[in-house]
Amino acid sequence: MARWKSSETVIHLSDLMERGAVSGLASLIAEVLSSMAKASPEQIAKKPGSLDRFLGGAVERQVQYQTARKRLETQLADAEALAQGVRDTVTYIDHMVGAHAQEADALRLYIQAGREFLDENPTVGVAKEGELTFDRPRERLARKLANMATLLASHELSINQMKLSRAQALDMLDRFR
Repeated sequence: MARWKSSETVIHLSDLMERGAVSGLASLIAEVLSSMAKASPEQIAKKPGSLDRFLGGAVERQVQYQTARKRLETQLADAEALAQGVRDTVTYIDHMVGAHAQEADALRLYIQAGREFLDENPTVGVAKEGELTFDRPRERLARKLANMATLLASHELSINQMKLSRAQALDMLDRFR
C-alpha cells in the first residue's frame, strides 16, 4: 500500500511540474519586464521634437504606452495566478520530501535489522552439507537487503532532486515578489 501511495504522489508531482507553473512564471516575468520598459512614464515625458510631432511619433508613443500599461496589468494578474500554482507545487514538494524521508528512515531500519540478523545468526538459512536444497533463504534475504539498499539510494536521490526543484521554485517566487 505504501508503495502504491508513493508512486501515486510521484505521478501527482510529475503532473504539477508538467503544468510548468515555475517555467510559466519565469517567462511571464520576462514579458512583464519587457512591458515595463514600454510602459515607462519616461517615454511619455519626453518632449517630442518637431519631426516627431509632424510624423505622429508622439501619438504613437502615447498609444504604445497606454497599450503596454493595460497589457502589464493583465500580465501581473496572470503572474499572480501562476505564482499561486508555484506555491502549491512547493507545498506539495514539502509533503513529498517528508514522506520520502519517512520511507527512507524505515528502509534504513529494515536494512540494519536484516544485516544484524544475518550477523547474529550465521547458520540460519544455510543448507546442510549433502542435502539438496533449492530454497536458499539466507541468500534470498541478503539479495532483498541489497535491493532495499538500492531503493534507499534512489529515495535519497529523489529527496535531493525534490529539494532542488523546491529551491528553484522558491527562487522564482522571490524574483516575482
